[in-house]
Amino acid sequence: MKNKKLIAILVAVSIIFSLFTIPAGSVVDGSPLTGEFPRLEGDWVIARAPDGVTLQIIGYEGTNPHAVFPAVIEGMPVSRIGSLLVGRDVITSAVVSEGITSIGDGAFNAMAGLTSVTLPNSLVQIGISAFYGCQAITAITIPNRVETIGVGAFANTSIESVTIPAGVRVIEALAFSNNMNLTSVTIENGVTEIQNAVFSRTGIESITLPDSVTSIGMEVFANSPNLKSITLGNGLTSINNTFFINSGTVTSITLGNAVTEILPGAFMGTSLESITIPASVTSIAGGSLWLESLKTATFLSVTPPQIGMGAFHPNLEVIYIPAEGVAAYAALEAISTFGITVSDPEGQVTVTATTTSQIIPSTPATTTMPQTTTTTVATTTSPTTTTTTVATTTSPTTTTTVATTTPPATITTVATTTPPATTTTVATTTPPTTTTTVTTTTPPTTTTTVATTAAPVFVPPTIECALDMLMQLAGLPNTAPPNSTIEDVLDILMFLAGLPNRIYPPTTTAPVFVAYNRMRT
Repeated sequence: MKNKKLIAILVAVSIIFSLFTIPAGSVVDGSPLTGEFPRLEGDWVIARAPDGVTLQIIGYEGTNPHAVFPAVIEGMPVSRIGSLLVGRDVITSAVVSEGITSIGDGAFNAMAGLTSVTLPNSLVQIGISAFYGCQAITAITIPNRVETIGVGAFANTSIESVTIPAGVRVIEALAFSNNMNLTSVTIENGVTEIQNAVFSRTGIESITLPDSVTSIGMEVFANSPNLKSITLGNGLTSINNTFFINSGTVTSITLGNAVTEILPGAFMGTSLESITIPASVTSIAGGSLWLESLKTATFLSVTPPQIGMGAFHPNLEVIYIPAEGVAAYAALEAISTFGITVSDPEGQVTVTATTTSQIIPSTPATTTMPQTTTTTVATTTSPTTTTTTVATTTSPTTTTTVATTTPPATITTVATTTPPATTTTVATTTPPTTTTTVTTTTPPTTTTTVATTAAPVFVPPTIECALDMLMQLAGLPNTAPPNSTIEDVLDILMFLAGLPNRIYPPTTTAPVFVAYNRMRT
């Protein structure tokens, strides 16, 4: 029995070593990797690289803190720096020689003493967490041939500025995150994809994305308290939710001319005061621009996009639209309660609306009828009785007309009718008197019309309204059952957070979930 166990152990060990061992003098795919691996050659611990035909360095046994990683060891090519198993506490600066093409996953991960790194022009790939946690590194130059920057590659470092060269195609998630020292980022035209949270929790103040960027993940700039301005290139077609979450200092965002849809919560967490919607936008989801800070929205398209209810916060004061789009925008329920200013395609203001329910597309004209007031005092004498009559008459109704010259014309008529004349009769026994009539005519009255924008009326949202929006975010049919409660809202919030609740799992018989299922069918 003992012999069988010993044989099994030996077989297992031999299988493991066979993964790392090439017999002396053997050739793999034309590359003369000789001897057993891993092994020590001079100061370096070497092993076969994943391609099987080149070497990777996985350890440093030297004493010099300024390590130069060679591209050739004992005549064998080195293509990769793997995760260093030894020597991590010794190295303070690393120079990677020309010819090496890859920095492997976790290669220099959490090397607290590493203060500087020089990368070769031959480098193509920077792996996952390659320099994660190297907090003494303050600068890095990424070579032009690099195509991929791995997940968290430079996260939690102290890099102050970085340029992403045109050769890079993908910046993977969290690549530069968790570094408040990072204040300047330049992304050259060529980068096509920026994944989730790449620049989250950084000190970036402003950034411009090139036209080559066609895909951008969620929370890319989340929790970046110094970010104030961002310009999105013409390659992006969609602005997703939580893009800027908790980046409350962002006051300026420029959208590219290829954006077609703005999704719910796209600008959540910003402090935008104004925004220009490109003519390319065809859909604006409810809640996408629900910002208390937003006061002005400018639309460049004559044809309005689809706009979901609740897209804008009631604090929005004015919406600018092209003159040719007056009728179309006025018909949209989602924005009909806001003041609208008409602008020409160059953005020059021509007319200001004065009500919350009408659009005036031309200069208002006012016509005022002159008003005359006549007061007559008449006395009629009789032998024993004198009757005095005081009569006041006012000219007919005063009419104010606002006319338009651009279809559709809107006319607002304000009519004022004065009360009928009042007659007072006083009987006295005075001696006979003479009848006297006094007539007074007031000069014509001048009326001035002042255009103002009525403040939007804020109607507090109901539980059903809140539940509708949450259900939309959760991907559920967004028509809340009548008499929804705050518990229903909490259910959806817990559903979004992945927590147990009355509507999850689907087998529950909770009334609200039954109602949801009924709506689905």
